[in-house]
Amino acid sequence: MSNPNWLVFQLPELMSQLDANATRFKELLRTPSLSCSLYYIPAGSKEMQSAHEEDELYLVLEGRAQLRVEGQQFQI
Repeated sequence: MSNPNWLVFQLPELMSQLDANATRFKELLRTPSLSCSLYYIPAGSKEMQSAHEEDELYLVLEGRAQLRVEGQQFQI
């Protein structure tokens, strides 16, 4: 199956574009039905986003995180 509209991302290349000393957000893709972003949060930082209308998927690629959803806290 060949589709010229496909986008392929290489994680090491994307990570090399982020500043390791600062919180960084890089949107990679936005369509009417899907968005994809890379979000780097340095150790000890707090991510203070509020709830969104869209569903979200978080993948912790390195280290640990705590996620609070509707008052319940999860160790990730």
